[in-house]
Amino acid sequence: MELLEKEESTFLSLCSPHDRDLLTGRAEMTLQDFERITYLIMTLGFSVYAHNLHKQYMDFTIQLTEQIDRSMKYWQTTPITTLTNRYLRSARDGLMTSATISLLTNKSIIGIN
Repeated sequence: MELLEKEESTFLSLCSPHDRDLLTGRAEMTLQDFERITYLIMTLGFSVYAHNLHKQYMDFTIQLTEQIDRSMKYWQTTPITTLTNRYLRSARDGLMTSATISLLTNKSIIGIN
């Protein structure tokens, strides 16, 4: 069995009936479905199947790429002190875990020398 077929059949056997319907074309997939499902597939290490889905749903892939590009521009153009203060306020208000704060305030992780 080819790796793509193996990954696909394994994922289809693990996923919910609703996701199976989305992936087999019995139900219409939304961008949010696509993002969630490809995240699950990549988390399980099924990179060949994920790549195939990205090719199959190129419109969704393009939309997600554009969202990532906009996010990257925002992160690159916003001063680190503004970002840090914003996230610290979120943490204070109980909207973030301490692990997330630690990651976001570690300059080496977010690419600041």
